[in-house]
Order: sequence, then C-alpha cells, then structure tokens
Amino acid sequence: MERIDPLPEALGPSLTAAGIAPDEVRVSVRSDLGANGTFGETWFVLTGDEVVVLEADGGVRSRLSHADIRSVRADAVVGGGVFSVHTKSDSLDLLRYSNVVAAKFAYVARWMSEEIEHHKGDRDEAPIWDYEEETKFCKQCGLALRDEFAPCPACTKKHMVMLRIFTYLGPYKRAAAVVVFFLLVTTVISLVPTYFNRIVIDDVLKINFVADKQVGPVSAFFRNIPSAGLALSICVGLLVLSHILTHVLDIFRGRLAAWLTFRIVADIRTELYEKLHHLSLRFFDKRKTGTVISHITEDSSRLQHFLLESVGFIIIDGMMLVGIGILLFWLNWRLALFVFIPVPAIVLGAGWFWKRVRSLWHRAYRRSSKLYDVVGDSINGIRVVRAFGRQAGEVDRFGEANEDVRDYMTYAEQVWATYYPILGFTVTLGSLIVWYVGGLQIIRGEMTLGTLMAFQGYLGMFYGPLRHISPIINWASRSMTAAERIFEVIDSDVEQDDDGTLVAAPELRGEVEFRNMTFGYDAHKPVLRDLTLHVQAGEMIGLVGHSGAGKSTLINLICRFYTPDSGVLEIDGVDITKMRLDDLRRQIGVVLQEPFLFSGTIAENIAYANPEAPIERVIAAAKAANAHEFIVQFPDGYDTQVGDRGGRLSGGERQRISISRAILHNPRILILDEATSSVDVQTEQKIQQAIDRLVENRTTFAIAHRLSTLRNANRLLVLDKGKAVECGSHEELMEQKGVYYKLVETQRKVSEIRSKQTAVEG
Repeated sequence: MERIDPLPEALGPSLTAAGIAPDEVRVSVRSDLGANGTFGETWFVLTGDEVVVLEADGGVRSRLSHADIRSVRADAVVGGGVFSVHTKSDSLDLLRYSNVVAAKFAYVARWMSEEIEHHKGDRDEAPIWDYEEETKFCKQCGLALRDEFAPCPACTKKHMVMLRIFTYLGPYKRAAAVVVFFLLVTTVISLVPTYFNRIVIDDVLKINFVADKQVGPVSAFFRNIPSAGLALSICVGLLVLSHILTHVLDIFRGRLAAWLTFRIVADIRTELYEKLHHLSLRFFDKRKTGTVISHITEDSSRLQHFLLESVGFIIIDGMMLVGIGILLFWLNWRLALFVFIPVPAIVLGAGWFWKRVRSLWHRAYRRSSKLYDVVGDSINGIRVVRAFGRQAGEVDRFGEANEDVRDYMTYAEQVWATYYPILGFTVTLGSLIVWYVGGLQIIRGEMTLGTLMAFQGYLGMFYGPLRHISPIINWASRSMTAAERIFEVIDSDVEQDDDGTLVAAPELRGEVEFRNMTFGYDAHKPVLRDLTLHVQAGEMIGLVGHSGAGKSTLINLICRFYTPDSGVLEIDGVDITKMRLDDLRRQIGVVLQEPFLFSGTIAENIAYANPEAPIERVIAAAKAANAHEFIVQFPDGYDTQVGDRGGRLSGGERQRISISRAILHNPRILILDEATSSVDVQTEQKIQQAIDRLVENRTTFAIAHRLSTLRNANRLLVLDKGKAVECGSHEELMEQKGVYYKLVETQRKVSEIRSKQTAVEG
C-alpha cells in the first residue's frame, strides 16, 4: 500500500505511543486543519485493524476498529470537508480539512467504502489502490500548478519564449536572412550622414577653433578640393544618396518583414488551433469559450504586432548601440566616458519596469479573457436573454467586466506613462553633460566644433535605443504575455499520446464491458460509482434514471471524452484507455438531444463525418432518416444553407439531419441522447422510425425522457445517484416494482393529467 502523505520522522514517537509500528501503516494522510478548525496538522492513519487520528503534538484524538465501521464518508462543507465514519450505533466526525487536500480524503473514503463492501460480500473484487495526486505539482520547483494542463509559469524562462518564437523561422530562413541583411546595411548607412556633418563643418566650411593637425583620408580629400562650393555639393549629394538608399532598403525590408511576420503568426495560430482539437474535454471544462477564442484572436494579434513593429527596432537598436559606441570612442574617448553616466540608471530602471509591467499585463489579460467570456455567453444565449428580458442585466454584467479591464489597463499604462518621462529626463541629463564637457574641450582647443556636432548627432542616435527601451519593454511585456498564453495551450498535454503501445481497432464488434468503474468530473465527487455491466455486440441498452443520475456521464465515458477514475471500461476486450482514439471514435455515432449543425449546406452537414461521400449516399442516408421529404421542398434542396447552428431549420428537421449524419457515418456503437424529447408527436414518429433503422445490428446506448421510446431495448439499466440499481427488460423491472416501476408510474400519472387538461381545454 502506498501512503498518500509520507509520515514525518517527528511523528514516530506518537506512533510508538499509540502502539503502531511504522510498517503496519497502510494509509497515511495529513489534514491541514486542527481540532478547533484553525490551520494546523492532523494525521489520518489506517492500519490493518484500526483507524487512528493523531494530533500534531502526538495525542490520539480518535481510534476505531475496522470491525466497528459500517460506512465511511467524505462530505464537502463550506471551504473544506469532513471525514466521518458510521458505526453500528453512532456517527463520528473524525477530522476536518480544507479544499486543498479534499481530493485525498475523498479518495480514501471511496477506497475504504469499496473495501467494506468487498468484506461484506457486496463487491466481488477487492478495490485496487491506484491513487494519483489530483493537484499537479511542478517537477522542478514543487509548486502547485494553477492549470494541470499547462507548464509551470515559475519555471518558464522568459527569454526562452522569444527564442521559441524564432524557431518558427525554420521554413523561412532565407527570407529572415535577407531581412537581417537589410537591417544591417541600413544601420551602417544611417551612421554616414552624421559623420559627414563633421566633414562639412571642419573640412568644407572650416569652422574650426583648433589648430590644424594630421587629418584622415576623407578629410584630406575634401580639403584638397579647390572650390568650397564643389566640396559642399559633393557632401550634400552623398548625404542625399545615403538617405535615398536607406529608404529604398527600408521599403524592401518592410515588405519582406510583413510577408515573413504574417506567415510566422499564421503558423503559430494554426498550431494552436490544431492543438485545441487534440486536448481533452477536461481542458475545456476549465475554460470558457471566450478565453479560448481570445488565445486565437487577441493573443495572436498582439504577437503579430510585436513581431512586425518591435523586433526590427530591437535588432536595429542593438546594432546601433554597438556601432555608435565604437564611433563615439573613436571620435573622443574621454568625452565618450561621460555618455555612459546615465546608462546604469536606464538599464536598472528598465529591469524594474519589465518586472512591474509584465505582471500587470498578465492580470489585465486574464480580465480581458473574462470580458470575452461574458460576450460569448451573451451572444450564444441571445435567445434566452431576449426571452427573459435580461438585456439590461447582461449589459450590467458586461459593464462590470469592462470596467475591470479598463482599470487594469489604465493602471498598466499609467505605470508606463510615469516611467517614460523619468527615462527621458535621464537621457536629457546625459546630453547636457556631454554639451558641457565638450564645450570646455572646444574652448581649451582640445576638440573641433565639427567633432562635437558629430558627437552630439551620434549621441542622440545612441540614446535613442535607450529611450526606446521603455516602449519596447511595454510592447514586449504585452506580447510575451500573449505568447506565453499561446504556448501554454500548445504545451498542454494532449488527450492521448501514442507511444506505439496503443491497440489498433480498425473494425469493432461493439462488445462493451464496465467493471467496477467509478468516475467523477472532480475526482473527490464521483458521479458514477462502482458500475459493472456487460453489453453484447449488437445489443441495445436503455439508460434510465432521474436527472443527474449519471446517464450522460456514462455515454461520455464510452466516447472516451473522459477516462474512469477507477475500474475498467473495455470495448471488444480492450481497455479503452489503451485503444487508439481515432479508431474508436471513427466507429462511434452520436445523436444528441440538441443536435449541432455547422454553418454550411444540408449536404455538408450530413456528410460531415465522411466529406468525400457521393451525393447518392447522402440522399440515401437522408431517406433512411425520413429527412429527404422536407429537404427537397427547399428551393435549394440539399444545397440549402442551414444558418448558424442550424437556426433556419426546425428542431425536428435538425434532429433528422443529425440522424442522417449518423446513418452515413455507419458506426458500430451508437449513442442516442434524448433524441426525441423536444419534438411533437408526429415528428417523433418519423424520428423513431429513422432510429429503428439506425440501431439495426449496432450496439446502442439510448437515453430517453419518454420511457416508451425504449420499447425496443434489449435491457434497461436504471441508474440512481450514480449507481446501477436495476437492470433487465421492461417486464422484469416492472415486476420488481423498484426504481424503474416508480418512474413509469410517475410518468403515466403525468400523462393522464396532461390528457385531462387537453380534454378540458378542447
């Protein structure tokens, strides 16, 4: 037996005092609440004979023999839970715990309950200890993960996010190399005009307060030109040429950069969308539609803007800093030392600003996602909003979310607006220092005026990149936050990772078996408990029970939307978790209570699972589903557009198209989820006829609100509070006069009341 929480050495004396040897402990779990409900430490210890609760100070709070325990419960309360046991004569609350460890105690309670049932003979097999920590922790730092599907944000190296973006340059290496070459050439050319300012002042106009010294070849060339006007013309011409060349290269670079950027972002967006289709439904259970959409739209757009507008600046500014730094020291190394006085303050301030604004943008984007969620809910539920007159309420809800986004965005921008002027003053102070020191050097005859003017020109170009640090960090923090959110989804665990050991199932027979299967959307809150059922291939099973009994959950497990927490679900003798998902789902057909139709034509929706199917097969499927008659009455027939979610069709028409889709799909296992609950009697008859054709020679699981629609089922499985309480034919279950009998009687009485009301109204 594995212990959930290893017992600390400090608890050794307590175990000895309680007469428990360490090797006798089967299960040990730590609670984070003390006896009075405050945060503390309490230990639950299970041995082969006893259940013992130890206090943190070593005292024994409770001690019970296994023989006295009749049942075990882990009940949820506000903020946590209570672990209780029931004996022959009493019920005892052994300990309390917070929600942080609730899943652990829920698992122990469930496992102990199954073991008690096994000893009583109510369960054939002993429960298997297969505990897995529900709260996921980072393997590197040990911190709890906010999202079990995403990598640890604390261990994600921020600079690696940028490097990862550049890995998408692979297919476009040549284009990227050309862009970098253009950036390099334009950067070098942009340094020329400032140097020529020195030539014009010192060598052409000869405004020089320093005695002539040995000059370089460029200065010598212009000094030897006999006409000052000609020399000035040549200088200006070269300046014009350099500017023309710079702008021409900028045009080509900009066009190529746009081509490159949009392809990189499109590739990332495609990978993101493709990954979304390979994630489990648990991933989407924890995210709203608006949040997912914001990843594809808003986050990718911010990343696109950064790559298009900011990356070029970063590369140019980096090369500028290096090139101009070299030129400044070449022109006057003593004066260049004064240039670097404000640099430490700028760099340290930029580091502080990066950390500060990045966390702000993280919070702002989370609230922006919530805003998308509100909009998504309102748009998707617009009919409900209008029907209940809740327009004003939805506007208020949007207003609250919008104000939340506004406040965080405003604060982030205000931080930037405060820092940027301070940065500007620091840069200006550096320029003033250079003016003062350089002016003194001219007065002393140590430097020419042209050199100082060139120095000042380069100084502006040198401080420019430093001044850009603030807006670039602002852009980068927004974009890297967006990129992290995108890569968080891309790095999430897929629904099934094929490591080569998965079983191929190209042709299923349809034999399904559940063995002691338990499942809950939250592991500590089971929806299905210890379900055992064997279904032969081609058999039709009707699923019956009150709302919330677990019927829809059962079919979700058959479709492998979720995996059992314990026990086994096998199809054709193969554990469903070890079967290739593509093979499984290709042979499962689903007809839902509310069929979903995609925007497009009727023919496209029928052929959704088999887009290459010829129109003859599409029509044959529609005829089998009693849909052909109403389809051909439309002016465009099978080319009729169904509208958003099939809004142009009636409920019965959508349902029959959904059945047509299932017939064309030709599955081995068929799922019918309340397929006739929302239609009139005449339409129900047509749908029922179509369903009768559809279920032939297929293993079928059918949920029906009207129990009469399950008349063709071989067996009926009755679920109550997550447990299979009855199973048999209609006649057998009626004779038992149990749960199913009560459901039938209740429905019969309701039907009689409705018939009398209809007669009175008539």
